[in-house]
Amino acid sequence: DLYHRLSVYPLRVPPLRERGRDILLLAGYFLEEKRPRLGLRSLRLDHEAQAALLDYRWPGNVRELEHLVGRASLKALGHNPERSRIVTLHRQDLDLPAETPAPPRSVVEPAPAAPTTGHSLRAATDAYQRHLIQDCL
Repeated sequence: DLYHRLSVYPLRVPPLRERGRDILLLAGYFLEEKRPRLGLRSLRLDHEAQAALLDYRWPGNVRELEHLVGRASLKALGHNPERSRIVTLHRQDLDLPAETPAPPRSVVEPAPAAPTTGHSLRAATDAYQRHLIQDCL
């Protein structure tokens, strides 16, 4: 019932990769949320880390950004030997995964239809598999 009530006026929420500079605003929000939990006075991103966040192609959503900022905050805190209360996250703290291109899609031609007279399922399967192997070679 709730779905039908809400679907009267659909809202489109753009994916994170289409949100541009909103990524930095969201990252700042998550940093500010993590700061008191870690007992810090300041938690911020350097310019290279900001550029990395903007350049990354975000396959996920806002939650992916939140988790990334949380991991980077803990990592940066661990790299801070003097345990100062001001921590800056650097590009290497982000651990952004390397983008891998999508594998090329190949189109498989359908096998010719097997005649239906006098063939068993086993014979039809063997003929189909033979056809696929020949196409691959």
